[in-house]
Amino acid sequence: MAADLLALGVAAITAVSVSFFSPPIRVVGFLLLGIAVPGAVSVVIPGRRIWTRRALTAALTLTVATGGIVVIYHNPTPTTVRFSVPGKGDVISTCLVELRFDGKPNRDSAFVVATRQGSGLYYFEASVQQDPSGGPDSWRAQVQAGSKSRGLGERFELFVFAMDQDVARYLSTVRQDLDPTNTFWVARTPPPGVLAPAAATYIRRASGEDLTCPE
Repeated sequence: MAADLLALGVAAITAVSVSFFSPPIRVVGFLLLGIAVPGAVSVVIPGRRIWTRRALTAALTLTVATGGIVVIYHNPTPTTVRFSVPGKGDVISTCLVELRFDGKPNRDSAFVVATRQGSGLYYFEASVQQDPSGGPDSWRAQVQAGSKSRGLGERFELFVFAMDQDVARYLSTVRQDLDPTNTFWVARTPPPGVLAPAAATYIRRASGEDLTCPE
């Protein structure tokens, strides 16, 4: 009886806990509730023993296995991304920096690039396109590092992030009310759930003026 109560208690607590996660992981919660509720009836109402110990053990084992599959599917292994252009530490004579990289985004993910100077704001750019000069996993994008009068001789960090494609699509429109051509957004941190960049490098702006840079 004590072992049954302990197992049911763990099932119920876990079910409540995972209900706060995203929908795919909530599947585990529903399965555990399916175990905990009939099991509680078995314990509270004499003669209503729905779960035998063997059945309870089998159900919990099946739920744990299902939960593992759901978590692995929902949180796939991070993709490997490698920059081809620019090289780390390259000195760039323009503030419009061409990025080229190779990588394969996970299911329902999209690549977003960003630049940051020092510990300042991230400037995210979602207009990443396949690079026709490379293979199916080759990508290109353009970011702005400073301006004609700002950032001369400074170091800029460059990032590739893999994030939910719907989130990336939405965020890329937040500034379009001001300018329909805008596809970038500015933030202090990456969006929730994006823990680390898929790739990072840095460049330095040349010290001379560049007439191709916007003001």
